[in-house]
Amino acid sequence: MTLNFITPSYKGWHNLKLETLADNARKNFLASKGGQVIFCDRVLSSDASFNIHDKIKKALCNAGFKPEEITIVNGFTKSGGTKNDTVIEKEVSHAVESFNKGIYKVIIGSTACIGEGLNLQENSSALHHFDIPFRPSDYIQRNGRIDRQGNSQNKVEPHTYMSAGTIDNYSVSLVQRKANWIDLLLKTKSNVFLNPNDESYIDADELLLALTEEWGDASKAEDRRKELDRIKADKLIEAQDKQRKDNLASLSLLRGSMLSFAGDKGTLSYQNRVRKIAMLEKSLLSNPAFTEHELVKTSIPFLYAKDSDIIIRTGDIHIGHGKPYEIISLNFKRREFTSKPSYENRNDKGEDNITRLHGIKDDNTFAHFSQPDKTERKFLSVIHTKEFYMHFNRKLQKKHYHTHLRCAVYNGFHPHSLPQAAKGCLLLRKPATGTIFIRIQARRSIRFLMLIYR
Repeated sequence: MTLNFITPSYKGWHNLKLETLADNARKNFLASKGGQVIFCDRVLSSDASFNIHDKIKKALCNAGFKPEEITIVNGFTKSGGTKNDTVIEKEVSHAVESFNKGIYKVIIGSTACIGEGLNLQENSSALHHFDIPFRPSDYIQRNGRIDRQGNSQNKVEPHTYMSAGTIDNYSVSLVQRKANWIDLLLKTKSNVFLNPNDESYIDADELLLALTEEWGDASKAEDRRKELDRIKADKLIEAQDKQRKDNLASLSLLRGSMLSFAGDKGTLSYQNRVRKIAMLEKSLLSNPAFTEHELVKTSIPFLYAKDSDIIIRTGDIHIGHGKPYEIISLNFKRREFTSKPSYENRNDKGEDNITRLHGIKDDNTFAHFSQPDKTERKFLSVIHTKEFYMHFNRKLQKKHYHTHLRCAVYNGFHPHSLPQAAKGCLLLRKPATGTIFIRIQARRSIRFLMLIYR
């Protein structure tokens, strides 16, 4: 805006932005004889020794306006102190009345003093934004002071001033993003999106990019823009995932509470729960990070371990303490589930295993498999034994091999690699009968041959 904000005593610098403002205001006034409204929210330097509104007035006088034709309303005293509300109201009232009567040709002020609720349109022909307001609503309110019914001018001209090599471009971009976000908030059906007012959006990287674009390093600016877009995309994904977890946790509790609800289903309490469940389900279905759509459509109760991101339902297979267990019941009040051994030849028949949700992440929990089909369920029943290698479904072996390794170590036997397990296969080819696989495997102490014709 001006170097005097940084060094109030700085002299000899021609402020082209200020000179352009004064020149435009003078030309518009001579052409239309209409009043000029100038907004600038920044007023004083840090030590209050420099006042930008006074400098704007001086530039206007140099352009041809008389000092008595210009009024300033900003709420500050000459020494930089703040005036009380009563004094400010009187000054604003007098300035507005005199401006509308044509006594003042130019009014200079801040958004806080003259940006809202004032009628400056009676004979105004131009409005000048010397700085960029921080909020989209401020920009709208400023323009609304003269662009409204009751103006005697045929047209009004809004002017916004930006300087190359400064953060003006970034400021305009920021206000535009805020306006877009507000519009998105009001119109979109999405439930997850980021707020550009977040402090993570107002950072040194964005400022550096704005300056890089201003100084014309297009290639470097483009690379940096792509990097920032990638970072924002990652943040959006992170926000969507966080909301997915929060919604799943809430939905789990609500569905559980519905199971134990003993009151009248026509009560307000019950209907509120139904409404909350519907809202959570809708939010989950519209969230790109959520893929378990069947969970929402079936209304099946479930527990959710948020820390480990595991959905738990009856019928799931839980690998704990090196062995497979089938989940048979859920306790929503205690946040725990009960499971029974799902493997054969067990010594602990009739003994159930109770696991708290916070125990899902401990060292004794190896894996959790959601709603496996009959084939996979049978396969998982031997995942902790050497019979794992005797199963002919290679896809399941490959899928669960890592879990098997952990079970093998826990149960104290030496695991084999899948390629080693396949070394016992002999491959014979005969033109007439096709390919014959002869598989030699060891089961306990008995060796046997199996022929598979293809």
